[in-house]
Amino acid sequence: MAQTPNAASERDTTRLSEDTPTLPPSAPPHSAAHSAIWQLSLLLQDERDVLLNLTDRAIIGRADEADGFIPEIDLAPFHGRDKGVSRRHAEFILREGQLHLRDLGSTNGTRLNGQPLQPNRLYCLREGDLLQLGNIYLRVKLSQPSQ
Repeated sequence: MAQTPNAASERDTTRLSEDTPTLPPSAPPHSAAHSAIWQLSLLLQDERDVLLNLTDRAIIGRADEADGFIPEIDLAPFHGRDKGVSRRHAEFILREGQLHLRDLGSTNGTRLNGQPLQPNRLYCLREGDLLQLGNIYLRVKLSQPSQ
């Protein structure tokens, strides 16, 4: 049975400011911990990890040499263009202690646990979620980096 991704409410689609508090994944959303760094590890289908320390937001897509754009997570080295990944495909966002994903209107869409995401809406991510960007599959692994 396929899981339905959690769509955030309409108020969650607003842009975040730099002073938006974030929490480590081990803390409940009502915790007093703020400005933590999450470590996002995306396990590619060929068993390679893409690691990112995330404090606010990060775009996943592929580099565009024409305009000099390089996303925080660049899937170009993993044949992103051939596999249907847009330059600005999706965005990871930390909000209220939770990690979310937003499809940025990508050409070939984004799926969460097999379900297509509506563009420009936030979806809450959890440990082990399966993402599909074009024809690239990634498994979400969250952890707090060691101090």
